[in-house]
Amino acid sequence: MALFSMFKKVTNQRYKYYPRYWDPEKEKRAETVRLLTGDTSKDIGDMQARVARGLQRGRRGASSSNQARKTNLLLLGVIIGLLALCYFVLVVYLPQIVASVEEISN
Repeated sequence: MALFSMFKKVTNQRYKYYPRYWDPEKEKRAETVRLLTGDTSKDIGDMQARVARGLQRGRRGASSSNQARKTNLLLLGVIIGLLALCYFVLVVYLPQIVASVEEISN
């Protein structure tokens, strides 16, 4: 097309916000101290945060190892099935393939 255009090309506006400093470890420690000292209020937001933290901890616990075990067993089963299929194909069809190749070469 043309190198220069009469109209300005519309681009997305970008919002650039860079926080000065944020320490997630310090925030996590402060939250843990607040929970252990009993400074929890009856605020709905605090209750929702407490439930969300409990669910996140539960997700990372024993269920992930059980899920990994199930996935690994499924993968092992698929590999064994594919190996059995390959063995069956080689045992049944390989003699026929070899015989047809020998016929062609003779």
